[in-house]
Amino acid sequence: ALRGNMRNPFRGKIFPRGAYGGFGEDLMEGVNIDYSGTDVTVDAFLRVLLGRHLDGEGGDSLGSHRRTLPKTDENTNVLVYLTGHGGDNFFKFQDGEELTSQDIASAFSQMHELKLYKELLFISDTCQAFTMADEIDVPNVFSVGSSLKGQNSYASHTDNEVGQ
Repeated sequence: ALRGNMRNPFRGKIFPRGAYGGFGEDLMEGVNIDYSGTDVTVDAFLRVLLGRHLDGEGGDSLGSHRRTLPKTDENTNVLVYLTGHGGDNFFKFQDGEELTSQDIASAFSQMHELKLYKELLFISDTCQAFTMADEIDVPNVFSVGSSLKGQNSYASHTDNEVGQ
């Protein structure tokens, strides 16, 4: 994440576009981080979706500690948002692991069977983003992607101060 990235000169903080020199409102102030750094894995992500996360473990180098995540049920509307690097039917975690469209479809299918959502909005913001929804075949899941198969998805701007 940008917040903890070594290239971020304002380590632990994120400022809105146009707030240079570390001035402006820190968008991370008061935000609880549940998973960060090496704790962000495909396995952990899928466990959280299925309500099988490990309560109270972890923490990060910035002093944030994981909290117990809320339980979901058949009355819960869920938003799943992925942004980063991806390709045809995959999304990269930490540039070492891949979450596949089949992983997502399986997790959403299990969530449906376990009655863990009422409606689920799945947003994928990567290259070839919409291919992540190719395998989804359960009710009340709505998908949005920033690009189609064969298309790239680029950031709207860069920030030379942060190096992104």
